[in-house]
Amino acid sequence: IKTFAPGSQGRQDYETVNAACGGATRLAILIETGIGGRLVDPAVARALDRFAQWLRAQPEVGSVSSYLDPLKLMHQAVNGNDPDAFVVPGSAAASKQLLLLGGGDVVRRTLNAGFSTALISLRSRVEDAAAVRELVTRIESEMAHLPPLLQGEVTGRAVLATRAVDDIVSGQRQSL
Repeated sequence: IKTFAPGSQGRQDYETVNAACGGATRLAILIETGIGGRLVDPAVARALDRFAQWLRAQPEVGSVSSYLDPLKLMHQAVNGNDPDAFVVPGSAAASKQLLLLGGGDVVRRTLNAGFSTALISLRSRVEDAAAVRELVTRIESEMAHLPPLLQGEVTGRAVLATRAVDDIVSGQRQSL
């Protein structure tokens, strides 16, 4: 984006999206367990919620969304909108009921029907390959602390483009 002049329409549009949406660079984190129902297990869901909170705390991350956000909101709603109830339910059965009855499109886009694969989406304000690479490296390091059987992969256009640039540069170095 830095190749666009500061006053150009493309640069202005990018800056508008960056400011309004918490970042114009979208990343996706695919979480897979291989075990049906694993992602509604309270301990696993809480670990993923802590991971999402860690993501939100990163300075270049503007927003994070996952199936956990509507799950906690629905749990709060069925508990009289008590602010202390904005948490992962204490049982897998309660989580499944809430997700199946009230999850809607957001949940269908972020969690498979077997509760074994989830998508965490984030928007970031990073603007170049080096910054994307550094953020992805930190995310991957943090994912190593997730419970066993949770496998995560960071992807998205920015990640794929950064990896393509790295491959091209590596290939050119080798040819020298």
